[in-house]
Amino acid sequence: MPDFVSRHQLTDEVLAKKEAEMREELKAQGKPEHIWDKIIPGQMERYIKDNTQLDQAHALLSQTFVMNDKQTVEQAIAEVDASIKIVDYVRFELGEGIEKKEENFVEEVMAQAKGAGA
Repeated sequence: MPDFVSRHQLTDEVLAKKEAEMREELKAQGKPEHIWDKIIPGQMERYIKDNTQLDQAHALLSQTFVMNDKQTVEQAIAEVDASIKIVDYVRFELGEGIEKKEENFVEEVMAQAKGAGA
């Protein structure tokens, strides 16, 4: 589960700490220092996407806006008011929380047969 809701919650401190960890990892792998500046930006972007809910593949902001399928949720928010920030959200799976009644097909047929024979 991601540690943050959006990029806005990632502080400079958190990003600097992660970058330092990445530099140590590259050093341990024996990668030459002159290519670190080419590797780290991609790794940082990946870290941000993996650790922020709104930036993941099924992200809320990149989804099509329900009221207008020609724009994303992010575009709709910007159109309404740029100061709106999403601080939390919940994602439900289709059918989640619905209790399915257990049915026994044989008993159901027998009950209908008894009802038809009466």
